[in-house]
Amino acid sequence: MKKPNQEAHIMRTIGTLVRATRKQLGLVQLSVAKRLALTQSALSRIESGLQVMTAPQWAEFCSFTGISPECIMTGYIEFLRPAVLESAKQKIPFAMPAKYLDDRGSKVRATLPMTKFFKSHYGQDGFEKYCKTNKIDPDFFVNLDNQINVDFSFDMVDFLRQKGHLKAADIVKMTKPVSRPEMHGRLQHAYGSIGPNVAGLMTAFATHSLYYDCNFRYAVEEVGRKHIDISIRPEAHVWEKLRNMDSDTAEFISKYRQHYCERFASYGSDHVPQIEHRESFFKGAEQCLYRVELAA
Repeated sequence: MKKPNQEAHIMRTIGTLVRATRKQLGLVQLSVAKRLALTQSALSRIESGLQVMTAPQWAEFCSFTGISPECIMTGYIEFLRPAVLESAKQKIPFAMPAKYLDDRGSKVRATLPMTKFFKSHYGQDGFEKYCKTNKIDPDFFVNLDNQINVDFSFDMVDFLRQKGHLKAADIVKMTKPVSRPEMHGRLQHAYGSIGPNVAGLMTAFATHSLYYDCNFRYAVEEVGRKHIDISIRPEAHVWEKLRNMDSDTAEFISKYRQHYCERFASYGSDHVPQIEHRESFFKGAEQCLYRVELAA
């Protein structure tokens, strides 16, 4: 008898979380199975989404791995660690090509708008196929705190554009989910307490920026009665990459960041404030400078 779609989805989600967490912590199936009083084959079926994990087993798994039981609602694990630039010398427990291993400054949390947009066209299976084609273990993207070279996002943008799925008008669609709590993991608790306060939200955005990436420095430059200015300055390891980027990709990234800020400023509200792009590092400036309007 075919399982209901909801049950199948939950089984797949739990299986992916268990498998990804186990890999993240460098644990083998046998040791985890013993801890849960399971056979290795039973754990293998759970990780494949073919067997139900009981509530006590899930609670025990979360307890000894240190992940939050709530992650079953989001499908992601996280440990809320600020980003620190990682190099290829720092080994990770997931397959990844050399081009994405060095200068790892982008957290998975920062890639969510793009990967979710990708899945809207190709589905979860299509995303996993894309990852495997590019020699990346899809389980890497289950941990919001894992870090990857920013080129991964740039390459995904180029792929979507070449397939005709990403035009200028699609940037709004891609960034729209940024205003939703689930896009920020456990950081949503910090933002939710602020309410629909644009100045407060943008200040929090700059304050928590290292939980997204360490490729750029974010700062509040000025707060006026009717505006707040936010600067985004590239770090040294991404300067040349941005300077040598082709004009079409540069234009996309510039607009993407502007719309991302707009959507974040509308967190918890239906009102999307206007943002003026006052400076751009794609046009010779040392930073991007955005002026965000405040409600009257």
